[in-house]
Amino acid sequence: MVCADLWPSPDCSTTLARIALDPLVRADLVKTEPVLLLSYLPNYDLGAALGMGIEMAYESAELGSVRAATAMVEVEGLSDLAELDEVFEEAYGRSYFVRRQEGDWLAADVANQAHASYSLRITPGHTAHLLTIRVMADVDGKCGAAQAVHLLNIMSGFEETLGLESFLRS
Repeated sequence: MVCADLWPSPDCSTTLARIALDPLVRADLVKTEPVLLLSYLPNYDLGAALGMGIEMAYESAELGSVRAATAMVEVEGLSDLAELDEVFEEAYGRSYFVRRQEGDWLAADVANQAHASYSLRITPGHTAHLLTIRVMADVDGKCGAAQAVHLLNIMSGFEETLGLESFLRS
């Protein structure tokens, strides 16, 4: 991305879905079609945009400026459930813009913030496990202007948080 002339800034649905699913896809843990429940109605076929089969549903939720997604996927090939933590830590452990949510799951934790938050919940099975990933971000933060500024900073070789000071006061 550094020194790129163009880089697409994904919309909110794509951003939330990719935060939830990309670490699993890279680790080759996704063996079935994921299900994605959005807190708002997307305006296009997200599965086609992600290049994978995905079952989508919509359930209206009043979260103010925050958008949420819950991804559910069956994962296989884990010798230890702690491997999931490692997969997500590898993807987001050094990121300011994507954080693991600790404690209560509240929209207020990401409202008016530049970052997105995720949480993991696993239901163990015999050979496969059901993983639920919840992701939230503000429409002006990771799902909007803050993401565009972040991408521009990377493309220009600037500090990633440059220009986001108003978001970073938390």
